[in-house]
Amino acid sequence: MSRVRTTIALPAFEDAGGVPSAIEKAIRDTPGVLHAIVNPATEMAYVEYDTDRCGEDALKRAIAATGASYPATPRAAPRPNGQARVMFLRLFIIGLVLTVLAAVVLLARSLVQVR
Repeated sequence: MSRVRTTIALPAFEDAGGVPSAIEKAIRDTPGVLHAIVNPATEMAYVEYDTDRCGEDALKRAIAATGASYPATPRAAPRPNGQARVMFLRLFIIGLVLTVLAAVVLLARSLVQVR
């Protein structure tokens, strides 16, 4: 028996009816799988299996059988639109100015107390 651990990227859980437990059960029920954990936050499956009885193709078929569209297409992180970027920069600059002003006031107070 040869054990292998692998990580498989999963499709968006909305595509699988929003049920990561169904994907995890399908993987665990695959002959040769020793351990399987599905992490919904990372959309990854962590699987340990016996290479004599199972392979990654069988795992992917089990995932596809849940109704999830496979292979998973990587989704790009959403980019902020122009208005969101401008708002972020404005808030950043306001925060920076207030921080500098607070530092100047504290420095001035400490200098006044020294005299």
